[in-house]
Amino acid sequence: MPREIIGGLPLLVYLPIVIACLLVVGFLVFGATRAARVKANIEEYEKRIDFDSLGYVKGREGFMRMGGEPAVLLIHGFRGSPSVFEELGELLHQRGCSVHAMLLPGHGRSVGDLAASRWQNWASAVELTHLKLRERHDRIFLVGFSLGGLLALHQATRSLVNGVVAISPFLKLNSDASGGLSPQTRLKLAQLLPFTQVVELHREPNLLDDRLRAEVKISPFYPVKTMQSMVEFAESIGDSLNAIRCPLLIQQSKNDRVVCGTSVQQLYEAVSSDDKRLTWYEGSAHELLLDCERRAVMDEVVGFIQERAG
Repeated sequence: MPREIIGGLPLLVYLPIVIACLLVVGFLVFGATRAARVKANIEEYEKRIDFDSLGYVKGREGFMRMGGEPAVLLIHGFRGSPSVFEELGELLHQRGCSVHAMLLPGHGRSVGDLAASRWQNWASAVELTHLKLRERHDRIFLVGFSLGGLLALHQATRSLVNGVVAISPFLKLNSDASGGLSPQTRLKLAQLLPFTQVVELHREPNLLDDRLRAEVKISPFYPVKTMQSMVEFAESIGDSLNAIRCPLLIQQSKNDRVVCGTSVQQLYEAVSSDDKRLTWYEGSAHELLLDCERRAVMDEVVGFIQERAG
């Protein structure tokens, strides 16, 4: 039998199948190797973090400042912590407010804990915290940064609040944050890679302040399914924004490379509040509470709440 004949068929018939099998095996090996490398990097990264006995990162806990009326609930962003509100919380407390800066589920802990959390966990925690504050206070304002802004808006569509401040509110990712591709496309591509649960991306924080940008360190690890959950949450809230009728302050930077500015303008137009304001900042980036105009940002938040606290 000629060598080019196998099982009665020419060898060329089997060649595409062999090539396809080799490609699949190579793809799986690449995915497994990449996932193993990321896992090892996470383990090495977390060895340098100071966790307490309950598994929380020291310095990233929630905090409370007891005062009078109103109560202000502070909600941090994705992969962030209540520490972003330390200065604002102190300013509000000095003006007589009771301040509660909450830690969202999955945050302030290990990468694995964050990877296990979803938007439903965060929204439920905000609702529960709001209900507990309602037991002790007549007036409550919600202040959220980035994802926290989205969570504050979501809560305002479901219950009575006296006002909302949304700082750099996350409704849609800026394509600049995902290498020119739409964030949804980047997430789908990441999920196609076998064994991929966490993506490792080394980025600088989105700050215009050169000194702070060099000092502020952010985790390079992004849990794929958790990020997808956040994007789905943002997409789901659009139809309910017109249910928001409480006073609303939105603060947004024109230099934000994380949040799409157009989506913020659309948010402002979608809400039904008669008392609403959208302030654009030109000398800062996404991290408005840390960047060059942070004092102006915080003064506006404090003034907005004081004027409407009754």
